[in-house]
Amino acid sequence: MLTQVASALPLEKWLVRDSKKKALDDIEKRVSDIEKGTSAHGGTHINQMPAIESHISVNPDIPDLVTDQQILHYQEKSLKQQLSLVEIHLKEGNRIFGKPCDCAEKHGGTIEALAVETISMNPQKAALYSEIAGFARELQSKGTPEAVASGKYDAEYPKLAARSRQYRKKLFGRAEDAETDD
Repeated sequence: MLTQVASALPLEKWLVRDSKKKALDDIEKRVSDIEKGTSAHGGTHINQMPAIESHISVNPDIPDLVTDQQILHYQEKSLKQQLSLVEIHLKEGNRIFGKPCDCAEKHGGTIEALAVETISMNPQKAALYSEIAGFARELQSKGTPEAVASGKYDAEYPKLAARSRQYRKKLFGRAEDAETDD
């Protein structure tokens, strides 16, 4: 009878409970030691940590940070390149060797990202950047290989190419060139 009662008792739960309690007590003791600045485990307190020598060397010939003006220049240069590239693809009907490509879709995604990111960098041209971002979204939908293969936008591609050129000229070229298409 005693063996039946003993076998029915969940001894492993008591043993686990005791080991968990011991672990929690140990953690509480360590936290207390750290707060007091002592260590019962022979370790060094955090305030007594030895100094670590830095192995990072700073080259005085390299500026620490890129200026806001340099970032804006980089963004605008990248945007100009993407607008130029997509203009070429659009003039070619979004086809390479007569086969539909996804170039306008991809350049459109990059143009949108650059335009949106640059809005806050150049508040004077924020409205234009926002307009370019909308144009880029249009390129992404009309520049998929499926859209190109359908032929649905073939008549629009030259007009979109002209718009790309106009945006580029508004941003970077002579304003009077932006309204003409040559």
